[in-house]
Amino acid sequence: MALGTIFCARPATRLNAEITCAARFVVLGCVIVCVPGRGLYRRFFPVFFRFLPFIGAGTWCVKWGYAWRMFDQCLYFNTAALARRLEREWSGAFEPFDLTPPQAFMLRAVLDRPHVLQHELADLLAIARPTATRVLDGLEARGYVERQRTEGDGREVAIVPTARALAIREALNGASAAVTGRIKRTLGGEAFVATVARLRTARATLG
Repeated sequence: MALGTIFCARPATRLNAEITCAARFVVLGCVIVCVPGRGLYRRFFPVFFRFLPFIGAGTWCVKWGYAWRMFDQCLYFNTAALARRLEREWSGAFEPFDLTPPQAFMLRAVLDRPHVLQHELADLLAIARPTATRVLDGLEARGYVERQRTEGDGREVAIVPTARALAIREALNGASAAVTGRIKRTLGGEAFVATVARLRTARATLG
């Protein structure tokens, strides 16, 4: 948030149905809030993203900070928010190949392990077998993989990359590596490695 920025916003009617209008001004850490029926209020805060704790009819909002802090310790909220952010990053990286992130990561696994069995692929990617089937259907429709019955057991299906998949192998891996490198630079190398390790440990522990 830039210093000296002026904000005008619509009323937060979900928080207070009686709010009709409000404006807040942030200048050098000084938060000035104009509230109908309550006059002009001013308080100083060390950070910008907080609501003044006004309570009562006609106020702008109550406990601005609570809306942001209530899920700080929630594993689901934070991992889901992170997953959505990472989904956008890898979606952009794999868009030139006409692949979604789940399809691209599955194809990379198939390229790394040709003739992998379908149920092994699901276990490798930690996804349900019906989910693996749907992702494979998409890859097969795009001409990236083929399903082949195994000789020993006709019920088993091996997944084989096509020539089209082999042709994009280096570019596909490079696109993913570019995203990883960008995130690693943003977080810092040690923090990146530690974060991935903790997430992997939590996933393994929870099963």
